[in-house]
Amino acid sequence: MKSDLKHKAILLIVSAVILLGAAQLTSYEIEIWNSPEAIKIAAASDLKLAFEELGSAFESETGTRVIFKFGSSGLLASEISGGAPYDVYASANKEFVNTLVDEGRLAEDTVRLYANGKIVLASRTDGEFISVKPADILDSRVRF
Repeated sequence: MKSDLKHKAILLIVSAVILLGAAQLTSYEIEIWNSPEAIKIAAASDLKLAFEELGSAFESETGTRVIFKFGSSGLLASEISGGAPYDVYASANKEFVNTLVDEGRLAEDTVRLYANGKIVLASRTDGEFISVKPADILDSRVRF
C-alpha cells in the first residue's frame, strides 16, 4: 500500500513539473514551434553560441525561422527516440546518432561529422606546478 502511494506521489510530481514547464511557453512560442515552416534543431549545449549566431544569419538570409533546443546529447537523443519532432540533431557523441539511425529515427545518409574535439589540459597559475604538456596527466600533482 505504501509503495502504491509513493508511486502516485511521484507521478503527481512529475505531471506537475511537465505542466509547469509547458505553461512557461507563450502562445506565440507554441505557434512557432508548431509551424511547419520553422526548422527545429536539437543541439549539444556546447554549440549554443555558434549555432545561435549561425541561426540568426540563416534567418536573415532565408526568412525561415530557426528554433533551437540546447541540452545534453543524451537527453536530446532520448527525446528524439521518443518521437520529438526535430529536423536537425547535432550531438557531441556519435554513438547517440548511431543509435538513433539504428532505431530508424534519423536518416543514415544525412549523418555528417561536423567537428573533431580536443581535450585540453591546463594548470593553475597561482601554484608551483604550471607545466602543461600531455605527459603531465601522469604527474602525481595532477588531480581529477
